[in-house]
Amino acid sequence: MSLGFIYGKAGSDRKSLIFRQLERWQADKDVVEIFEIVPDHIKFESEVQVLDSLRQAQGSNEKMFASATVQTFSFSRLMWYFLKEKPALTKTRLTTTGLTMVVSHILHELEADDLYVFTRERNSPGFSKKLAEQLLELKLGGFVPTDIQGYADQLTEAPVGEAEDLGRRLHDLAIVYTKFEQYISGKYLDTADSLDALINYLEQVDLSHSCFMIEGFENFNAKEKEIIAVLIRRAKAVQISLVLDHKYVDQPPTADELFYQSGKIYYQFTQLAHAEQIPLQVDQIAYTPRVSPELLSLEQYWIDSQTLAPMGKYKLTDKEKISLAQTSDRVREVRYVAAKIRQLVFSGEYRYRDILILTPQQDKYANLLENLFSEYEIPVFTDLNKTMANHPLVEFVLALFDVKEQNFSYRSVMRLLKTELFVPNVEEEHWSLGTFRNTLDLLENCILQNGYFSSKDWASDQLWTVETCGMQPNETPEEHTRREQRLANNRYVNHLRALVYEQLEDFYQKIARVKTGREFAAALINFLDKIGVPQRLQGWQASAAKDLANDPERLTGSISDVSRHEEVWNTLCSLLDEYVTALGDEQVDIAEFISLIQTGFENAKYSQVPSTLDQVIFSESGVVQMENRRVLFFMGVNDTVMPRSYENNALLSDFDRDEFERLSKIDGEDKYLPETAAMQMAEEPFANYLSFMSISERIFFTYPVTDNDGQTLKLSPYIDRIKKAFNLQIKRADTLLDPKTEEIESLLGTARTALGELVTVSRDAFHDGQELNSVWRGLYSFLKNKLPQQTARLLSSLGFANEILPGYKTSEDGHKYLDPAIVEQLYGAKINTSISKLETFFADPYQYFLQYGLKLRPRQEYTLQPADTGEYFHQVMEYFFSNVMAKGVGLANLKPAEFDALLSLSFQQVETQLGGKVLSSTARYRYIKRQLNQTSRQVAAAIMRQRKQQQIYTVKTETNFGEQQGLPPLIYADNLQTTEHQMVLRGRIDRIDLVIGQDGKIYFNVVDYKSGDPERKMDHFLLRSFNGLSLQLLTYLRALQQAAENGQLKHLLQEKQLGDLNLPANYALELGSASYLHLFDPVIKATEKKRAEKLDKSFMYKGIFRRGEDNSEKQNGFLLALDQEIGSAIAGGQSGSSRNYPVKYVKGKKEFKSSSSKSLLLTWEQIRQLLEFNDLKIEEARSKIFAGMIDLAPYRLDNSSGLDYSDYQEIMMFDPLLEQNNYHKIDKLSEDQIWQEIQRELKERGSLR
Repeated sequence: MSLGFIYGKAGSDRKSLIFRQLERWQADKDVVEIFEIVPDHIKFESEVQVLDSLRQAQGSNEKMFASATVQTFSFSRLMWYFLKEKPALTKTRLTTTGLTMVVSHILHELEADDLYVFTRERNSPGFSKKLAEQLLELKLGGFVPTDIQGYADQLTEAPVGEAEDLGRRLHDLAIVYTKFEQYISGKYLDTADSLDALINYLEQVDLSHSCFMIEGFENFNAKEKEIIAVLIRRAKAVQISLVLDHKYVDQPPTADELFYQSGKIYYQFTQLAHAEQIPLQVDQIAYTPRVSPELLSLEQYWIDSQTLAPMGKYKLTDKEKISLAQTSDRVREVRYVAAKIRQLVFSGEYRYRDILILTPQQDKYANLLENLFSEYEIPVFTDLNKTMANHPLVEFVLALFDVKEQNFSYRSVMRLLKTELFVPNVEEEHWSLGTFRNTLDLLENCILQNGYFSSKDWASDQLWTVETCGMQPNETPEEHTRREQRLANNRYVNHLRALVYEQLEDFYQKIARVKTGREFAAALINFLDKIGVPQRLQGWQASAAKDLANDPERLTGSISDVSRHEEVWNTLCSLLDEYVTALGDEQVDIAEFISLIQTGFENAKYSQVPSTLDQVIFSESGVVQMENRRVLFFMGVNDTVMPRSYENNALLSDFDRDEFERLSKIDGEDKYLPETAAMQMAEEPFANYLSFMSISERIFFTYPVTDNDGQTLKLSPYIDRIKKAFNLQIKRADTLLDPKTEEIESLLGTARTALGELVTVSRDAFHDGQELNSVWRGLYSFLKNKLPQQTARLLSSLGFANEILPGYKTSEDGHKYLDPAIVEQLYGAKINTSISKLETFFADPYQYFLQYGLKLRPRQEYTLQPADTGEYFHQVMEYFFSNVMAKGVGLANLKPAEFDALLSLSFQQVETQLGGKVLSSTARYRYIKRQLNQTSRQVAAAIMRQRKQQQIYTVKTETNFGEQQGLPPLIYADNLQTTEHQMVLRGRIDRIDLVIGQDGKIYFNVVDYKSGDPERKMDHFLLRSFNGLSLQLLTYLRALQQAAENGQLKHLLQEKQLGDLNLPANYALELGSASYLHLFDPVIKATEKKRAEKLDKSFMYKGIFRRGEDNSEKQNGFLLALDQEIGSAIAGGQSGSSRNYPVKYVKGKKEFKSSSSKSLLLTWEQIRQLLEFNDLKIEEARSKIFAGMIDLAPYRLDNSSGLDYSDYQEIMMFDPLLEQNNYHKIDKLSEDQIWQEIQRELKERGSLR
């Protein structure tokens, strides 16, 4: 028995010393077996490398070579080698998920009084998993339950604080650990027990003719150290290879030294050898350089920079051997690296297998790199272990229980069916997978449109309809329904729906009857088999194998994809086996089962096929690498990840781990837990040092300056130090994408990727009006011959303008128009429309064309839209005021009981009229309905309070104009005597109030309810009206003015509706105001001193109000009638303002003013001019619509635009960066300028009436 070390710096050739040592052992007749122990992820490559070295040493030229004496293992494979036929390995082996299941069982078996802390936490999601991981960590660290209990006893005596809290947790941990050991003893095997079994075996077996070479490790856990200690005592020879600059014999290294971990290993095993009196062989020190002079210089700098020694001067003989490039983002960074790799390989000096790509954050690049390298035709092997959690089978199993839990909700059912693992066999002639997919789309639309969100809907006898047809002559409704049901899409949807519900409901009934976990697992696996899940996975696997056969070069490493479906199925079966083993006889808990399955698949990783082909290797820095590569691309060297920040998410915190180390040292035992986050941070320089030295010739450092989310990134301080030490110049790769540059070699990869770069540069040149350099033009000529169709198609995109009617010429007025024949087909000779549609036209003519010309609609969904809540409010208000008027009592005179009764009646009437299906369909919607009723009550109560201070009477609600019943429409046409190009404007006025003015006149007010904040409608009201964006209030006033002038309004307001109003027989109606009332439930702080006043002001009307020609009380009888408080203030010689209307009287100036910037006080002449101008805007819209104008020109005013809240943006594809896509920018004009423009246009164009 003997112990020896092979060590040297990372840039030295330690491998040659290792190979020579293996050759010497092989030549020794006393040596029967030679074992090389390496980390698991490099085992295969290490074995290949050793065999190749032995083959060369023996002078063999055979391609096939094997050795019976030398074998390469990881610790786990070494265990299997020695124990494969021993009873220890016949026990059931538990994965981390299996251990979690056992821990979960133990936690629920313990009484609440047994535990101090875990009682509260044992039902928390993920706690069992975290506890199982902690137990395994303790076992691998060499701790047994009695150790934990002893530490707990010591700490519970500590003063109150973290130590006492740790003691209580360790008490619970010791109890669970003890139960855990009792539970698995003799029956199950975990990782720590496997290593214990190996240790026991090695203590007994004869190893006197066996030699062990241990290399590639930076540190060991306690069990691995124990294995090595046994080997040192019992084997013929043990050699440990380390990255180390000098030996540590008498003193261990300090934590701030670069070679701390490897130095600690050297020291600990040397001390063991001394203590056990084991001979120490002479150290074999590697002095021969393995790397280029430039990398040796980098190595020396890095070592010097970690000490307080004075820094020397560091030079690069060849400055290209270490380079630094900056890119705009990660995509450009990967493209830069890919192009560089292509150039290196096509130079003939390198193979793909000579190249290593490292990054501190592999998940940021994995998908991006694989996809882009496929474009560049670069074969790549990614050693990132991919989780199985996103496989369709996992989604299916989780969704299967979601469907039950959520009672056939839309999302859960679609999540299940869209995995395509359950494709019911519908007995239809043309049924196929394609038909299933199409039918599933129709089924989804049907569910969303009709609100089929529960099992009640799925079980209903009512047939679902996705396709309709018109009635035929002499066809009865029953016959029409039967014919509609026979349509193919309706048959497919109803057959699919019936089979899905039947199969799922049968499964749910079965699991409802099971008692134990064993019965539950059997029911699940039988259901999956019954619906053909294994067969579909086999089909997918066969398809993947076929695709692989058609890709003989295997550029993307897709060889691993073939087995993935089988791996996931086997993992599910293994998890179910573990579930039955651990919890099979327990009462089934479905929620716990789902959590365990989810955890199991998150921990499960796909197997990786070793990189035996000529492939680039993509890995994460900090992971031990083989040292047989020549070029390193170190990507993503940003300050956020280099150095890394570490977080300890384990059950035991960093403080706890420090306490463990202290307590274990007191006991003098070699037991320890993995290092703290702070210690891991301290080891970052060494981890990056190994990465720098993992290759032999060149390093390309690259980094992006922005992340995917736009966050600014900076260069890593590590690389910044290297840049300054070696005077590296940053190559800005994006500057190569310049139409004027001649240096484009670094951008070239394949013809396909070169075309992409050419398009990018050409687009910049096109927009900036630049000429392309002759080198770019030469590339274009090459690509035009190499890829003629693709080149022509992609470069034609440079002229893409997202133009409306691209084949039509722009008219002299700058607009584009449809053909008259198309306009006729779209709109006919007469348009019946509403004012909101015309506002849409002025906001964006193209959206008007899409929405009301082509009549495109978003997918209908069975949900409560903002328009629905608005309709609900409108209906409540309509019924409430109708009921008040029917009672014949003024609103101000209602008693509280009468108010409540009338409002409750209104709620019932609305419920009856609307059917209440959506608002009663779910608990959420029922809650929303209560909120809507509460808001309606607040608004109605506020209006009732207002009326006590006013002489205002509501006389009509929901007044239509332009319908068969109601007021006459507003008609616009070239010739009112014909219907040619006629526009008939209709609408509905929410409320008409009569105001008894202080001047004795009768005024009418128009009130429009808004469930959304009306301030947006009133913001820049004059400017918006001038541009056609706010036409509603003026149009309503115009409709009432027209009806008032011809006596129709007075006729509509019958005497019975005027209630107790005492009006003269021949009263005249005059225009008073048009305003919005916000229907909402305001939030008033409980600390508010004037809560009632604040509440009333929340329901202030906002709009346009008629004022007098001057500020006299006589001229402003209407404003004084709005609120008695204003008149009282004037009478008392004070200023005053209304709580409910935006009117105030300023004593000092003796004038009436608006108290809100969102409202206007206008004279009758100003209102008249606005109404006439409003007619002109409507006429303008009419003429442009019938002319076929469809400009894509959304308005832009401040931060709002015609694209806000639009459902048609995906169709319009409006891009303001394109020259032809421009906003219709509304110039900000002062009020005086707007009035001047209105008056000018009225004078030029004249009033229509």
